[in-house]
Amino acid sequence: MIEHNIAVIGKLVGEPQKAKAIVNNMNHNIANIEHAVAAYGRPTVLDYSSYGYAAGQGTTVNDIIRMAGGTNAAAGLNGWAKITDEEIVKLNPSVIIDSSDDAAFLKKLASDPALQSVAAVREHHLYAIDSADLSSVSQYVVKGVYDVAKVIHPNAHVPAVQVLS
Repeated sequence: MIEHNIAVIGKLVGEPQKAKAIVNNMNHNIANIEHAVAAYGRPTVLDYSSYGYAAGQGTTVNDIIRMAGGTNAAAGLNGWAKITDEEIVKLNPSVIIDSSDDAAFLKKLASDPALQSVAAVREHHLYAIDSADLSSVSQYVVKGVYDVAKVIHPNAHVPAVQVLS
């Protein structure tokens, strides 16, 4: 979808070749990240916000988690869906991410007695991801993929990304 939008904008502004270069660069960055984390398994990752919503199928965050080498713990949901503490316990993600704008919420999750059995909480794998990177719907989505890959695969050598604009 992002690739299509870039191509359309490139055509509209008379820069189809530049748009193609931007898409190729984006795909190259993503392929490099996927290659770097391929040998590290696919931890389950839950994007969960203080509003009680998790990112399911059909969201950019779902794609970011997948491209970063994770499995979306909420992949059984469609879009953004409200979930309960009980559902988080059932999903039992190994990592929980949230946007950096909501970072204080992660501290609240860490001390929530109802969530102490959740692997991400128990192992202190709760991470704030740069809000702009996590919500990007442009070629800058690769920065979100990079950010998530770094936290879910801390031992992998994830190459830095260079984004064309």
